[in-house]
Amino acid sequence: METRIIQIILPHGIADKAAEVLEPLDAANWWRMPLSDDEDSREQFFVLTKPHEAQDVMDKLSACLEGEEGWRQILLPVEAVAPDLLSEDEEKELRTKSLTAAREEILADVRDNAALTPDYLVLTGLSTVVAAIGLNHDQVAAVIGAMVIAPLLGPLMGLALGVALGLHRLLLSSALSLAAGLGVCVLVSAGAAMLMTLNQESQLLNYTQPITLSTMALALASGAAAGLATTGSKTSSLVGVMVAAAVLPPVAAAGLLLAGGEYQEATRASFIVIVNVVCITLAAQIVFISKGVRPRQWSELKAAETSSRMNLVTLGGFALVLAAVLLFWDYV
Repeated sequence: METRIIQIILPHGIADKAAEVLEPLDAANWWRMPLSDDEDSREQFFVLTKPHEAQDVMDKLSACLEGEEGWRQILLPVEAVAPDLLSEDEEKELRTKSLTAAREEILADVRDNAALTPDYLVLTGLSTVVAAIGLNHDQVAAVIGAMVIAPLLGPLMGLALGVALGLHRLLLSSALSLAAGLGVCVLVSAGAAMLMTLNQESQLLNYTQPITLSTMALALASGAAAGLATTGSKTSSLVGVMVAAAVLPPVAAAGLLLAGGEYQEATRASFIVIVNVVCITLAAQIVFISKGVRPRQWSELKAAETSSRMNLVTLGGFALVLAAVLLFWDYV
């Protein structure tokens, strides 16, 4: 996590309430400015926060100004600060801690990446074309390239974060985005199968072997890594590739095999997609909860905790059922 500046814009009449909240902070790290010379105009505060302080300051300001109108908080990145805000002891302590980005920062990033947009659908379709060609021609490099551009990480993180924060709108929109993305994958790969001969010798399309618990292990590791990267605001293309590796190849293979009349293998590929989506979402949600990503208000917190428990139990139970199926499948 990096240093942040919180900008607060609010009416003059409630500015003193915000100032009371900021009084305990180092005077050198926050300042107050009028937006104009008019006494009845709006004012603004700037608060320079240490890497671990931003969320706490924003929550206290939100609680103080709750019920008031006309105020906004804006979280801004900081390139560098001189002199350094942290002492040597604080720097050493922070190196040993796992820091979590501000809730609003995480939510903004995830919401943007989980949005169902034309660009998202087009990019999903293009990545599926590349994946389908790579799978059919046994070209691993092409499949890896497809995983790099596949935008499937966003909706999966949206599902996990929506449950952790009790945001049903985010949960539903992410589920819709994921369903639309997977649907595009199947349709595009099935369409690609109509334009080329299905290569029965391709090892990448070989879904005749038993499905093992290693399938779940890959998805759980991918989901946990994605959750950690998201809470640290360090989501990278490499994490996206890791998640896409668990979802894009099997769903593209399912479309190819389905269009090619290989229904049993298509069923196996589809089952792997279901296993991976459940495990990725479950692992990411556990990471979000363990990292303390939760709503600010008590009423929202209680609703989110209830939602999280129900979802964890549901997903956990479903994962256990899938694991039992995999064990039986492997045994058979």
